[in-house]
Amino acid sequence: MCPKEYRQLGSAACAPKCTSRLPSSRGARLVSHAISFCTICSLLIIALFLGAFFKTDVSNVIGVIFIAALAALAGGLVTFLREIYLATRTLRIGPH
Repeated sequence: MCPKEYRQLGSAACAPKCTSRLPSSRGARLVSHAISFCTICSLLIIALFLGAFFKTDVSNVIGVIFIAALAALAGGLVTFLREIYLATRTLRIGPH
């Protein structure tokens, strides 16, 4: 959406081009994947705490679950970074 000041100027020479940019489906898909990765990470960490809370023997799988949680967190952060790159690549600042 164009700022109100630019629309009121009316002169194309004075105002930057205002184009409305809708979010891309690729960006939305990347955000969805990133949120899914971070949710998986939190669920795996909750599983570790539940195992300790109920005093079940999870010593065999603690390392595997923790590594999977860190991998899910890293995947989520990398996916968010890709979406930020995609969004800033199409961003226009100032007159063009």
